[in-house]
Amino acid sequence: MSPLPDDHVAATTAILLAGGQGSRMNHQDKAWLAYQGKPLILHVLDRIKDTVQEIIISTNRTGPEYDNLPYPCIADNHPGFPGPLEGISSCIQEVRTPFTLVIPCDVPHLPVSLNRNLFDNIGDSDICVASDGERVQPLVFLARTCCLQDIRTHLDAGNRSVRGWLDGRNIAVAVFAGETGTFENINRPDQLR
Repeated sequence: MSPLPDDHVAATTAILLAGGQGSRMNHQDKAWLAYQGKPLILHVLDRIKDTVQEIIISTNRTGPEYDNLPYPCIADNHPGFPGPLEGISSCIQEVRTPFTLVIPCDVPHLPVSLNRNLFDNIGDSDICVASDGERVQPLVFLARTCCLQDIRTHLDAGNRSVRGWLDGRNIAVAVFAGETGTFENINRPDQLR
């Protein structure tokens, strides 16, 4: 493994996953649903924009909301909402940094220290996954960008599970204990408060 760069911000591109069906939200584009007065995606962007070099948004929808964002928006290479691994695989060709931070658009309370803490804990591992102290968060991770290339092979073999792809990888875990609600996913209409 190559040594870690001194500047974790300059070394990292974020892939923000906003390409889901929103099936638990009546098939609405979850990214743009209002939460505490602004769209979910803007909460997440506000949390990460100063902690990474670049941001790429994985989306399968079009519209003026996405067109007005100052970030590239990339659709899945394979249609039909095949899942988050497809979103990552479709975006990875645009990443120019040695590290990639992957996060979903529906986690508005991410810690601002997320990338720094994942970076500090990755060590010699391929991937560092966030944990709230009770559960690992499989869609909140920092990876060495070169290690994401095999997602396509995993998908082409008929596998769509993020946990399945993570199994067998050299993984570190960064625990964010004591930060209640940090990784709360907004998945249901009753959570939009």
